[in-house]
Amino acid sequence: MEMLWLTCPQCTGEPPRMQPEPRDFAEATRIIEPAAVAQAVVMAAPPAKLAWALVVTEGILPGKRIELRGMGVRIGRSPKAAGALELMELPDTHLSRDHFAVVADGDGWAVHDLGSTNGTKVNGEKVNRRPVQAGDEVRAGHTTFVVECGPGGGAG
Repeated sequence: MEMLWLTCPQCTGEPPRMQPEPRDFAEATRIIEPAAVAQAVVMAAPPAKLAWALVVTEGILPGKRIELRGMGVRIGRSPKAAGALELMELPDTHLSRDHFAVVADGDGWAVHDLGSTNGTKVNGEKVNRRPVQAGDEVRAGHTTFVVECGPGGGAG
């Protein structure tokens, strides 16, 4: 049913008086009750588990694969244990002792610079924190990593 406001309760402070159509209320506010709409529920299959990794493409230890699982990994010349993060020591003298971490971020991963001297870059841009996706390039010290993601049993 369509109704028209005769007075505006916000302007007058009075409760609204409503009048059914048809009347000539050119300046009145129309209130139209929406019809109930049935919406279909679409069930999607849960996303497949993906295996994430950082793979060294340039620098010391080319081809080295660092699996990303659990809460993530801390990378540096001599990383300190912190929480549930795995530690990965790389002998790159241009890495800080605790250079960067790759941590779980929703359904993916994010790179966090840990206050390194030379910084951490993702796709050529210096970052403090940045979500990463498959194909992104992470550079720290003289080492370049590529983020890989594929079917598998990895967490994250």
